[in-house]
Amino acid sequence: MSNYKILIVDDLVESLKVIVLHLQRSNPEYTLYQSNSSVKAIEIAQKVLPDLIITDWDMPEINGIELIRKLKSIESTTNIPFVVASGVMITSNNLKVALEAGAVDFLRKP
Repeated sequence: MSNYKILIVDDLVESLKVIVLHLQRSNPEYTLYQSNSSVKAIEIAQKVLPDLIITDWDMPEINGIELIRKLKSIESTTNIPFVVASGVMITSNNLKVALEAGAVDFLRKP
């Protein structure tokens, strides 16, 4: 089994912990990276080239949609798939915006 690298981005530490815990339980072989800052997440993504990025939408500095657009514009990170996880941006229009930005899926957080 491959050892997938996953970057989780959320400004709320509690949300990061929950997502990390679920991923660790589902497959302890995953290599997980965490960032509570979109700016730092850009640096991490360029350095480790994760196989997947799970990002919150509503964050300060750079929101999740802007993060996707930024990383999709960089040659080394353009093919990384994104999943947007949000508890606030949950309308069908939000889903459309996320998919148009380059997300491959959209999850609603409790």
